[in-house]
Amino acid sequence: MPSSTLKAVCLGLILWVGRANAALLPLPLAFSYEQVSFPNSAVPVTVLADFSRVMTTEGYVVLDSSNTGNIPVFGVDQVYSDPLSRQAVFLKFDLEPTDRMLVGELRSVPGDILVYHSERRRGSQYALVFYRFEPERARQLVSLLRNSVTARAYDIPGINKAHASEPGCAACGGLPQVQRLGGINHLNDNLKANQLGGNLSTCAGDLLKGAWASTGGAVSAIASATVQFTENPAASFKKLGQMMEQMWKFASHFPSEIKRVWQGFSGLDSGMQAQVACEFLGSLGTDVVLGIVTAGVASVKWPLLLAKLEKFAQKLKRLDKLMSYLSKSADQAVQKLRQGVFRRLAGEMDETQINAIKSFSDRDLMDIAVGAASCGI
Repeated sequence: MPSSTLKAVCLGLILWVGRANAALLPLPLAFSYEQVSFPNSAVPVTVLADFSRVMTTEGYVVLDSSNTGNIPVFGVDQVYSDPLSRQAVFLKFDLEPTDRMLVGELRSVPGDILVYHSERRRGSQYALVFYRFEPERARQLVSLLRNSVTARAYDIPGINKAHASEPGCAACGGLPQVQRLGGINHLNDNLKANQLGGNLSTCAGDLLKGAWASTGGAVSAIASATVQFTENPAASFKKLGQMMEQMWKFASHFPSEIKRVWQGFSGLDSGMQAQVACEFLGSLGTDVVLGIVTAGVASVKWPLLLAKLEKFAQKLKRLDKLMSYLSKSADQAVQKLRQGVFRRLAGEMDETQINAIKSFSDRDLMDIAVGAASCGI
């Protein structure tokens, strides 16, 4: 290659890299939102499902596994976090900047935040808020998410989250049903140890949604979140980062407490520990869940959680042999029983039943021990 051509190529690469890493333009000080015409309740769930598939493929953890939008407290429709608690992406539908020149652009906001606003396309419009991201990585994700929005069934007007639970929708989206507060069981037994914190974030997100719904605050939360974004978007962006920091603190501290109280307990692999942790959290009262998830380890409810965890672990250790026996089976009925035991231990299983199960399993009478464990489940 001639030296002149080589120099031209090198100069072109330098200019390209410079543009890719150049400082982003900031959002204008007078930046504001308006809500678009389609209802905020009509979250395009299949678009949301596609976005979640893209983000999980890229290695991010989904905060709300129900994937139906409208996450309370955060006030957005989905949150994606990396397993190491370093970055987060917040997704919100149905808002557009009043300044149309900002559509399709990635802009910076004070507080280590980047914001992208999509054009209105095929029945959906969204904002992506990137927390702790380099511009080039944010651009990559924007490109991937934009490309995932294709002309499919969700482009038909009227398809919204209310239809996601109908029988026919299993074929068009495959979305899981919303998990109930006391029965978070979506986690896989084969999770690796270093994923426990990230999956606890997902579990906590599900619990947050369930706890908020149980207080009757779900509808008001949706409306108030939209008002907050339209009235003070800068403060809303800052709040998202603060809330995620609290969630990360919770997810990073809780596994260490699990290891402490379960030290020497052989019956649980890392995946099952995540399941048990979620079942335990689901057994807590609504006020405890909301306090811990929204305030992290700074919550006044944190000591109460640790005291209950200690008591729960002591009961679980007594059934070490049975739980180890049940963990060897992949049968769905056995898995359901195991989850039921976790749930009842975290809640109302009494000493008489625990002693009976332990007595039978210690004598290797596993069929009888399983029968005793099934009572009340």
